[in-house]
Amino acid sequence: MNPLKNSAKTVDHPFFYKDGLSVLDNPAIRDGKKDNLIEDASNTARPIKNNLNTQGESLIRILEGHTHPITSIDITPDGTKLISDSDDEYIRVWDIDTGEEINRLKHTDYINSVAITPDGTKLVSGSGYEIQIWNIDTGVEINNLEGHTGHINSIVITPDGRKVISGSTDDTIRVWEIHTGRIP
Repeated sequence: MNPLKNSAKTVDHPFFYKDGLSVLDNPAIRDGKKDNLIEDASNTARPIKNNLNTQGESLIRILEGHTHPITSIDITPDGTKLISDSDDEYIRVWDIDTGEEINRLKHTDYINSVAITPDGTKLVSGSGYEIQIWNIDTGVEINNLEGHTGHINSIVITPDGRKVISGSTDDTIRVWEIHTGRIP
């Protein structure tokens, strides 16, 4: 039970999230200023909006095509491509401006995580017990990294683009060299 949910008052304001979280009961709110703050379980005030659009703007587009839940997304550093992965065993590369699907990459298992290298040329995905590295433009698999004994849940790439870090249900975090697949 969240003791904060019942103890703090909820303010009727379009930028406040009310389900399960309560508005911070502070003097600014009591005085009617209704700052965009909520209180989470750690008693920390943080800003929150009910969507990513500013007030008055509308949704730009919806990208559809996956047939199962989407598990992660990433955007290329230049902001032109969106990558999505799904339990349907596909990675989709989208043109973010048009919403058109550019490429579709097939895995042999559901996919939990994708990441894009800082130069925007490679896509790294975690599926089952494997990490796959792809050319983002051609969809050709460049490398396949194996070693986890549990499903891979998360993937990140170091800022220099030289290492992939993976987290797995085998209770390990592994650091890999992206070009060789070696664990340094």
